[in-house]
Amino acid sequence: MNEEHIFDPTQAWDDCGDDDPDSHSPRLRYYHQRLWSHRPLAGLGEGQSLVLEPWDNGLIDTGLGITFFGFDECLYLTSDRPMPTWWRSPETAAIREDSALMERILAANPVLDNIGGIILWPGIRIGGQTLNQAKETSQKAKIGDRLDLTLECIRLAYARLFDHRVNPLGPTLHRYRALFTLFGDFTGYVEFWLLQDLVTDDRQRVRFLIEGDIPDYDFTSRSPLPTTVEEYDEYLRNAQDFVRKRNERMAAIWTGSKLTNPA
Repeated sequence: MNEEHIFDPTQAWDDCGDDDPDSHSPRLRYYHQRLWSHRPLAGLGEGQSLVLEPWDNGLIDTGLGITFFGFDECLYLTSDRPMPTWWRSPETAAIREDSALMERILAANPVLDNIGGIILWPGIRIGGQTLNQAKETSQKAKIGDRLDLTLECIRLAYARLFDHRVNPLGPTLHRYRALFTLFGDFTGYVEFWLLQDLVTDDRQRVRFLIEGDIPDYDFTSRSPLPTTVEEYDEYLRNAQDFVRKRNERMAAIWTGSKLTNPA
């Protein structure tokens, strides 16, 4: 695969047959390598950066030379597409009876599958679950697998709010805190992963995809899933807008990235 000078954020991850692209697409893995290797880490000294290489079903860092999470291992990251549309979810079935809404959902799915809608999480399992598993399963009722709500949990963790009553991912994020120190603070995390369009201009608050959730999200009382056609439309519109803007941010750093040999 010769993609050293090609970046197509709308690329279909169809190079792995019927397998899950997050763990089996060479093209997607190469994109992750090139985008996230050799980027400055605000929590470390100058010149230190990740150098990602394919390993198992994800990517492993070979640049920092340090261990993580109490294991004698380097940082291992796995791919995830955290921009759901719940297009087959029983919880949204009643709203999806609106045929026009269903058409908009199906049209949104390919956009949200762009590289701008994909991120890396730590892949080593700690305390029974990976961060991705905790986000998708035990905390699903409070997070709905939404990237913006996951980012809000990360913001709270940087503020040292780990109590599960305030931060449903708090205990899990606390176990993975060694990863988050690499980025220094919440702003550093946002800047590294090019999530600027998912936060306010001062980087102090998450810009929720359902705008009625601003300014303070209450995980104890708010459903993460849209409850009306209008909220569903708003979520789909804002999610696609975010992905397209993140695509543009990725394209801007692509040419300057140092990785030259595709996986």
